[in-house]
Formats: sequence, C-alpha cells, structure tokens
Amino acid sequence: MSTYAVKVNNGRAEIYDANTGAYKRSFGSDVVSAQVSGDTVQVTRKNGRVEIYDAKTGAYKRSF
Repeated sequence: MSTYAVKVNNGRAEIYDANTGAYKRSFGSDVVSAQVSGDTVQVTRKNGRVEIYDAKTGAYKRSF
C-alpha cells in the first residue's frame, strides 16, 4: 500500500508519494484544507463543501 501526503497550493490539493516525495496529481478548486487517510483524501473548499477523492487514482467519490 502506498503512503500519501497532501498539501494545499494555490487553492488545489496536491498529492505526493510520502516515501519518495514524488508528485502524483492535484485536484479540487478553492481548497482551504486537506487531509489524507489511507487511500482517501478529504478536501474542504472555501464555500464549506467537503469533497472526497481516491488518492491513488484521483477519482472523485462524493461530497457533502
């Protein structure tokens, strides 16, 4: 299983391989915070909307 790290840069969530530091992908817009748990990334947007993504593929899962 891969280990991921996430950071917010210019309103987008950027995913990195935590072991190598290699950039994987970015997603979202108007992101103010992000966290990763396993293969799931949660981002909170400026409007308060929370979006869930798959860290491995970048696929959008759901929002609330």
